[in-house]
Amino acid sequence: MSKPNNTNNSRLDLDYFENILILNALSNPEYLSSIVSHLDASFFNDKNIGRVLSKAVEFFNERGSVPSLTEIKARLTTEEDKKAINEVKKKLSEMDANFNNEELIANTEKFLKERFVYKTVLNVAEKFGDQSFKIEEVLKLPRFNWVADTIGILYLKDKALRCSAISLTDS
Repeated sequence: MSKPNNTNNSRLDLDYFENILILNALSNPEYLSSIVSHLDASFFNDKNIGRVLSKAVEFFNERGSVPSLTEIKARLTTEEDKKAINEVKKKLSEMDANFNNEELIANTEKFLKERFVYKTVLNVAEKFGDQSFKIEEVLKLPRFNWVADTIGILYLKDKALRCSAISLTDS
């Protein structure tokens, strides 16, 4: 008997997963409500998806329900916005809407964590380019606290790393 695949260890095409995320966010109120507080348009490499999703999130936060395509279109005021919805609509029409819920949740968690860490690293790197950069400012950012907590947990789980750190402080 073979073991089930562990999604956390498998590779995930994050760019393609953006399509899966928006498809499910626009069709599943429970899914959108579970991820809405973690979504950031800057997490999406496809700016069209980020643009449309930000309007859907805006609607969801105001009304507590997933907007229809018509309700999203009503909020798209610029030509770029209108182009974005057409591009996203075309992509979504080519996709299968059937997903294993456990797989979807695991992959969403992976997507959000990886994009969150990536954006945080980019932001810190960008700040290093600024001559007036102060490390204290970065350490106060909520995003850094999450990364620091995550790294701290990994540090505590790694006995060899803890031992080497203790020996450095003793000398």
